[in-house]
Amino acid sequence: MDLALCYADGAFPGLAIIKLMDEQMAPVCSPQYAAKHGLRGNHLALSRCVLLHDAHAWRHAAYNAEWQLWARAAGHESSLPAAGLTFDRSDLCLAAAVHHAGIAIGRRRLAQTLLNEGKLVMPLGDFIPAGHYDYYLAHPPGPASARLQALINWLLGQAG
Repeated sequence: MDLALCYADGAFPGLAIIKLMDEQMAPVCSPQYAAKHGLRGNHLALSRCVLLHDAHAWRHAAYNAEWQLWARAAGHESSLPAAGLTFDRSDLCLAAAVHHAGIAIGRRRLAQTLLNEGKLVMPLGDFIPAGHYDYYLAHPPGPASARLQALINWLLGQAG
């Protein structure tokens, strides 16, 4: 492995780590789903919704880890229903949300374009920090080769 890009807590024993960018999260769904379920500003309405889960949000994450993280941070743990659909990629959760299948945890870096286009809305408020989960670059210990350093510098510039 030359370089890995990871959404994680930054703990990569034995590897060199560079924080690439922060992440934030918020529940997102289609405007139609929000209207149908009365979600605008009403976290209690979550109990009547289908939660969309990224079951592999980070290494060793529980299937509902992102929802639990958001609920604790937002103070809405009691509002989460048991019903849900699980996916093995966050982009599939967002695609399901766009197509009215339920409500997903949207990571700002991944959902912002869909929000800007009006395909998704944040009915329960703005983005909040994603706990200590952010995007990191990881590579074998020691100085990076010139080629690898050029890629790292480019990625940092793109993330800027």
